[in-house]
Amino acid sequence: MKKLNIWIFSAYDQPNGQSSRSFDYAKRLVNLGHNVSLFCNSYCHFTGVEKKPSFKLFQSESIEGVNIIWLKSKKFEGNGFNRGLNMISNFLNLIFSSFFIKKKPDVILAPSVPTFCGLAGYIAGTLYKSAFIFEIRDVWPDALVSIGGISKKSFLYKILRKIECFLYKKSDMISSVLPNVKEHIHESGGNKNIVSYIPNGIECEKKLPNTLNNNKTNFTIMYIGGFGLDHDTQSIIEAAEIIQQNKNNSIQIRLIGSGVNKKNQIKYSNKKKLRNVSFEEAVNKTLINELQQEADVMIVSIKDVDSFRWGLNLNKIYSYMSAAKPIIFSGNSPSNPIELSNCGFCVSAESPSVLAETILQASRLSRFQLHEMGLRGRAFAELHYDISNLAKKMESMMQKAIANKNK
Repeated sequence: MKKLNIWIFSAYDQPNGQSSRSFDYAKRLVNLGHNVSLFCNSYCHFTGVEKKPSFKLFQSESIEGVNIIWLKSKKFEGNGFNRGLNMISNFLNLIFSSFFIKKKPDVILAPSVPTFCGLAGYIAGTLYKSAFIFEIRDVWPDALVSIGGISKKSFLYKILRKIECFLYKKSDMISSVLPNVKEHIHESGGNKNIVSYIPNGIECEKKLPNTLNNNKTNFTIMYIGGFGLDHDTQSIIEAAEIIQQNKNNSIQIRLIGSGVNKKNQIKYSNKKKLRNVSFEEAVNKTLINELQQEADVMIVSIKDVDSFRWGLNLNKIYSYMSAAKPIIFSGNSPSNPIELSNCGFCVSAESPSVLAETILQASRLSRFQLHEMGLRGRAFAELHYDISNLAKKMESMMQKAIANKNK
């Protein structure tokens, strides 16, 4: 197979960062013998940390064989005006920095989030006559409408929707982390036959952790993830309130991460004087596997919003399954891996009372029963989410994109 020069555009992914899908696949593509350059913002909005303080518009370095182009971008918190400036600065710097990269691409992969990052990928592909792959990480702008970020009647929605449809039509291949987007792409004027489903992956070569611990007295529920607009951490807290009212003192719920809703939810917890909930700061991704071993059950809770009808793209689920932990999933999304693998409990979205009862139900199971649940999730992940196999699928998709470009 021909050695490819691959460019991957990103805004929010970073090497070994809170979100690292692009880098995880880039490393694997390097191992398959390709040259890979990853363009990404140096500012991490998950942690508020600037990775490469400098006045330079971009800097480059090699990390684990991947050529990283760090882009200077506007700092922001939440979803206000500065986030818009961040998206624009990312778009402009992607185009600008590309002129200085000696090895021009055979193929460019660029995401749907933010939309302008995907547009930059198309423009660069046109400039350098390379194949273009549009990667659907979330269906923008409809996902923004679902969480109340913008209105369908707004000028911004109409512009983003036109760009979305344009990119579907101009893609040589479409990669999607969501399993149920083909009809949406078809309805938007794209070719559903060029869609390749490539979910987030896990490193299955990592040693399976020993999750069976019969010596613990307390029962720990753990959430590691965001406190964003589509994350329903509020229902977890209200479930904890119900559990405390029932005078169950053996269950402890740990919420780990950052996001726009966290401060208000800490205030709510303090107001209700909840003793069974703790809030912790986001941790480095390299520490997550070890941290998860302190939990008996992991939890995922999402809002009942329309954007999840296309499926799930939640890094935390893959991480939980990799750790061989049983999972409580609160949400209404189809094709969810917890149900498919029978590795935990599934309840309706935004139902704190049902969620509380499910937590209590899980706490009554033996350690061995929980262990068996977790192992089912791990086995399912090894079969469907092994990143070594998925990287080969991505490599094949890139070859198809180049062939489609040359037709």
